[in-house]
Amino acid sequence: MLRDIAQLPDPLAVAVRRGYIGFDFESAEAQLVFIKDLWYPEGMRPELANYALLRQHEVPNVPIVFAGGSVGGDGAQATLNQDSFSDGSSRPWKRIHHRIVMKQIGRRLKYFKDQKELLRCTYHAFRGTSS
Repeated sequence: MLRDIAQLPDPLAVAVRRGYIGFDFESAEAQLVFIKDLWYPEGMRPELANYALLRQHEVPNVPIVFAGGSVGGDGAQATLNQDSFSDGSSRPWKRIHHRIVMKQIGRRLKYFKDQKELLRCTYHAFRGTSS
């Protein structure tokens, strides 16, 4: 069941995310990577596509993405609990399981040089998504 994209909930409030540190055994450098594991509402653009869009618009400070996509490929893992609810406002959104592997692991907020650096990174992210 697809819903009108304008009626989708706030993606920051509904996406379930977890982050893990992984090890890339296939690269010549054998480096640590960041694995982002998330569930996003069906009908929304996958987060991997958002990173590609930011890169396409040459937005600075966007992480390098090695790989990603829906877990399970074409037969992606998806939630089933929404099928237990009758139609109505209390019915949860169907969510698709998605993973992204990034080169940059990131850093805690306390490690930014100052507020200006943090705000500049945030500004670049907003600028890229509004293009």
